[in-house]
Amino acid sequence: AEAAPTVLVFEDVHWADDAMLAFLATLPEHARDVPLLVVCTARPELFERNPGFGGVHPNVTRVNVEPLNNDETARLVGVLLDGVIPTELQGAILERSAGNPLYVEEYVRLLRDKNLLTADGGALKLRSRAELPVPGSVQALIAARLDMLPAEQKVLLGDAAVVGRVFWTGAVAAIGGHDAGTVDEAMADLCRKQIVRASRQSSMTGETEYSFWHVLARDVAYAQLPRAARSAKHGAAGAWLEGRAGARVEDVSEVIAHHYGTALELARAAADELATAKLRAPALHFLFLAGEHVVNLDTRAALATYRRAFEASEIGDPERIEIWLRMGESLRIDGQMRGATELLEVAMTECAGRADEIGLARVERLLSLVTNDMGDDPRSVQLTASAVERLERFGPSEALCLALRHAAWLEDHDFRRRASLEERAISMATELDRRDLEILGITQRGLRRVNEADRRGMDDIRAGMTWALDSGAARSAGSYYTWLTWWLDWEQGHAPALSIADEGIAFSRRRGMSFWETAIRETRLLPMFHAGDWARLVEDAD
Repeated sequence: AEAAPTVLVFEDVHWADDAMLAFLATLPEHARDVPLLVVCTARPELFERNPGFGGVHPNVTRVNVEPLNNDETARLVGVLLDGVIPTELQGAILERSAGNPLYVEEYVRLLRDKNLLTADGGALKLRSRAELPVPGSVQALIAARLDMLPAEQKVLLGDAAVVGRVFWTGAVAAIGGHDAGTVDEAMADLCRKQIVRASRQSSMTGETEYSFWHVLARDVAYAQLPRAARSAKHGAAGAWLEGRAGARVEDVSEVIAHHYGTALELARAAADELATAKLRAPALHFLFLAGEHVVNLDTRAALATYRRAFEASEIGDPERIEIWLRMGESLRIDGQMRGATELLEVAMTECAGRADEIGLARVERLLSLVTNDMGDDPRSVQLTASAVERLERFGPSEALCLALRHAAWLEDHDFRRRASLEERAISMATELDRRDLEILGITQRGLRRVNEADRRGMDDIRAGMTWALDSGAARSAGSYYTWLTWWLDWEQGHAPALSIADEGIAFSRRRGMSFWETAIRETRLLPMFHAGDWARLVEDAD
């Protein structure tokens, strides 16, 4: 928008997850000085789920689109038919459409597909002895139109529906073993029938891109596929996308995970052991990768993806311990402490049964964080000490670096020992060439320095905040917002402390980080007290 006037269109926002809605809601606040128009379309159920979406921001205008009245419907039919409408036809359309323009469009297309209209002196009329179809819904109308297609086109359309509303010639060809030229010829005919449309520019190099005219057409075509065939088709779609993604595979990991995950679930439901064995590894890999891709944007979406990955795994899978840990951490950040505790205790039992010392130590460290959050300090200290002892046997590692850092955090009485553990963790992170771990250690050191009235501590904390926001490490940013709130209240007064706290709370809420939102609210109580904002303080404290 800085370069030229820009329009962004987000369709079907009622399907958006909470993180996307939060992004759209804050966009007008951050785009005031550029020529940018954002258009969102949604069904009314969006406001049942999120009544405040859009709010009363001066840059936001809400337009309610009412059903067409009879006169408007008649005008639309006249435009679509480009002629005078027969009375008997107008009455039927007005009665059945209920003001829904999509129904009107599909009904007119069905009449043309069935060749039920004829021109007579410039006016349109029904053919002799023609019977008007009476579908009761838009879906039924689309199904009636698809039923009239040649068998080979119906097959291709079903394969396209597996890919999604947007699809590519190569994907359809790979799913059904079709010739690419045959696919393009069929799609050209389906474009003329206004069932699909060709995209002017393809999002995939070297591929012709199409989309269904309406998402309902895709849904109807998909619903007509035999359930037994869907698993193999989704597996083929995942394999094709994986092959085409190349170096961008992480960017499309959620889409690939959807196809492999769906294929695996369908194969298991059908008790197809051969397909299940073949699909489990790629489904597990891409579901885990998809969770990693979204974890700093939306904790709950990541948690849902990790759950699917866990359901795809089996005891003995090398990725299983990683999934345990990601699920436990996501539950913790979402504030589900009991759920995290129960899950991690089961993981400890499984690791012990497999004699996986490193896995057991990593689970112990994460469980020590959760128990510390819940106020069970003795158990937290015990778990951390056990994790450090186990990991020391295997030399420098990310897991040991994190365990040392947490051991330092728990050292409340001996600041000299705490400083030693922190410096050892920072040194190990540098040795491992892990800037993210080094920053975590530096920031924690900053908090200790602030506690000791050492003003260098604030430089450490600000370095951590800058790195977290620049690198997209949302979870680290949550902790830094908490510490900054505390320090600013001590050093500069309640006004800057409350400002950074409000920013941190909004940041955490947008990313589904209930734990950090609550932690910042707790830290904000003291500057509220200093500001004399006691009514809000009591409300937040409750």
